[in-house]
Amino acid sequence: MAKKQTNLCVAADLTIAADVLNLAKQVGPYICCIKTHIDVIEDFHPNFVRRLQEIAEMYEFMLMEDRKFADIGKTVQMQYSKVVFNISSWVTLVTVHSIFRKGVLDAISKVDSDRRKGVFLLAEASASGTLIDEKYTGETLKIASEYDGLIVGVVCQSPLFRDKKKTSSINTGSSSG
Repeated sequence: MAKKQTNLCVAADLTIAADVLNLAKQVGPYICCIKTHIDVIEDFHPNFVRRLQEIAEMYEFMLMEDRKFADIGKTVQMQYSKVVFNISSWVTLVTVHSIFRKGVLDAISKVDSDRRKGVFLLAEASASGTLIDEKYTGETLKIASEYDGLIVGVVCQSPLFRDKKKTSSINTGSSSG
């Protein structure tokens, strides 16, 4: 991935599998990551995930599921590794709310103990009226520093890690339309 020299992550906020795959093919050479919302794919089939993985491998980009996990650890573990989407089997990165702190992160790390995966914690949001405030953001940053091997970054609106080299950030709210 390092040889691509890009930090561009594209949000595939689409509802048809073929549209996501076509977007991945079009932007694949230029991105380091594509972010999906697998639970809104109307015609989901496991073959879609396999094909998306093939495209990601061909163009050397990561797959991020923007699931924003937020529940007790056992429930998150099941949502992440089981059910229809079996997210842990195909993603490189996932998004997580820090509201449940240790439980949700420990659950994800247990599922991924044999594979290297990364978590982006939601520290700020672009949605109007959000309950995420400065205190929540500060606590999220503390949690991020405690889980060095698992948390690879934060989702934010501002340059929270300007002086930190080890933590990445994804800034949301951009639109092509």
